[in-house]
Amino acid sequence: MARTYKLALAVVAAAWVLTTAMPAQATSRIKDLANVEGVRQNQLIGYGLVVGLNGTGDTINNSPFTRQSLTAMLERLGVNIRGQTLRTGNVAAVMVTSNLPAFSTQGTRIDVTVSALGDAKSLQGGTLLVTPLLGADGNVYAVAGGPDATTPAGPVLLDYGHNAAALAATGQMVAEVWPGATTAAITLPGDRRDDLIAESAQAIAARFATVVLYEDQDLRGRRPGEMRGLIEATLRQVRPDIRVAYADGPDEALRTAVSLAAGGPVLFIYEKLTAALAALQSLGATPWPEEDLLGKLVSGQVLDDIAREFAQGAAPTMPLPESPSQRELSS
Repeated sequence: MARTYKLALAVVAAAWVLTTAMPAQATSRIKDLANVEGVRQNQLIGYGLVVGLNGTGDTINNSPFTRQSLTAMLERLGVNIRGQTLRTGNVAAVMVTSNLPAFSTQGTRIDVTVSALGDAKSLQGGTLLVTPLLGADGNVYAVAGGPDATTPAGPVLLDYGHNAAALAATGQMVAEVWPGATTAAITLPGDRRDDLIAESAQAIAARFATVVLYEDQDLRGRRPGEMRGLIEATLRQVRPDIRVAYADGPDEALRTAVSLAAGGPVLFIYEKLTAALAALQSLGATPWPEEDLLGKLVSGQVLDDIAREFAQGAAPTMPLPESPSQRELSS
């Protein structure tokens, strides 16, 4: 059964980096076929201050590290406030974490996650002051800073991609509840026949203007990248202007889809429920109350009509959502 989540995303201080859509004829990427020994991404960490909060920052008297950091920063700028009473609520001490991909070059932009250390109520709307990010060896590898670039929260519908008819019904429900361009993050089981995979991809293309493709760790006999190539080829055959992005695993797929949706709905098709729930949890998603979903968003009549149409084999009645304007996806 499909389940809907609403997101409360963490503040990030750098632009999201999205995967590049591959050409339709491509069936695999080099990174899917080989691993370079000793090559891995590196975890980075830093300590900084977020300013410009609208009274939602740390309580200075309860957060000595925030007071000390603020005092030291102002002293470096020529402002001496030692011994003075501070009553600001617009500053928060934060930890900044990130992963530096292998082979990153100077100027590469990466995602960062900013997490409060003190009792700040919210970091939304703040600005992260320039924060060095250190590796395990203590060297600085990146610098984070800038205004809050939080992706707007939106609903995520979690469903298992078991067959084309179910995907079509789910897609029509999404179109009924959230009209307009919609986004999906999908994977399909590798042990399905190619024609069944094509049918499922057709159902997705009929309802979703943006699709993020990822593969489960268990390829079920398929070559790395093969499933994504099959799905994308069908998506583009049905809908030539569809926007397609690739992601490595469910976590990256969901983050990319939520970023592209920009507050709109996301259909998240999973293969392993535990991995899908972990991806939702990493974004701070919370279950949408069923009474709210069914009472305010989806009427019983809508659900009954959809079920009746597909039980009778009727063709979908909702028009295709318009594709969003094409935007370049940075690799």
